[in-house]
Amino acid sequence: TANARRIENWYSSEYDADAPRADADVVGDRIVEFDVNGNILWSWDTFEHLDLNRIGYGTFDAYWHVRGFPGHWDWTHGNGVTYDTRDDSVIVSLRNQDAVIKIDRESNEVRWILGTHDDWAPEFQDKLLTPIGDVTWPSHGHNPRVTPDGTIVMFDNGILQARPFRAAPKSPNETFSRGVEYEIDEENMTVRQVWASATELSDDSCNSFAMGDTHRLPQTNNMLVIYTICLARREGLQYDTFSLEPHVNEVPTHTRIREYTRTDPPEVVSEIIVRDDSYILQWQVYGGLHVESLYPEPTVDDR
Repeated sequence: TANARRIENWYSSEYDADAPRADADVVGDRIVEFDVNGNILWSWDTFEHLDLNRIGYGTFDAYWHVRGFPGHWDWTHGNGVTYDTRDDSVIVSLRNQDAVIKIDRESNEVRWILGTHDDWAPEFQDKLLTPIGDVTWPSHGHNPRVTPDGTIVMFDNGILQARPFRAAPKSPNETFSRGVEYEIDEENMTVRQVWASATELSDDSCNSFAMGDTHRLPQTNNMLVIYTICLARREGLQYDTFSLEPHVNEVPTHTRIREYTRTDPPEVVSEIIVRDDSYILQWQVYGGLHVESLYPEPTVDDR
């Protein structure tokens, strides 16, 4: 849930660490579990458990200004949450923290953090997963899910690929999106990247700056990846909503839905493109599922 607070002496820029501080209205996230009657059974508040001094690129975009919170800044931007039945835990994706976090439901403590190790406060250092082999951290990713094998699949939008005050963000033309699967060893606090739909920028790449989805299909073991917003390569495009250059949300886009083999390298099994042939309108597909049929099996009583 969107969760707003007034924060004293907070940042005023994500590009200049020395910019004057000011009191600010900030939106974080609260994860809430309800029973069937709407009673709250459990909740977890980012303001109470994470470091307010850790911000990400996108914090000062106007995202909440047009969603009922005018003048508010976007601190965590939670965009996916799932329950892990194996150990009574909750896994959440926080886009502007460039992190997926696992939370113990009983103690409310963070169990691990999947993401770049930059800028975490000392109390989180032992929660950071150590990469084994070639691991690319998710950057502004979406929708983590637990597979039957206990791995994590998610959509990695892959944008920006930098942290405030450390490096300038990459431009839209320099980044690409992908489906990705991580294997986490909680005992040793390590992570391996066991599959990805792409590992480098190419002519086939899709840059989806928002949303997106990845599923491991249970019968074929293939991977279904929904690229919500595929941008055309265009000079001058910006992610910054206050830039005078064209914003990525102001240009025509299309959606790409692909099924891949879970192999290295992956092979494309099928593909659906949703677009305006004149390339004037934006098309965006928020998510997707693989179903056996759009039509139910007929029964004796069907007329």
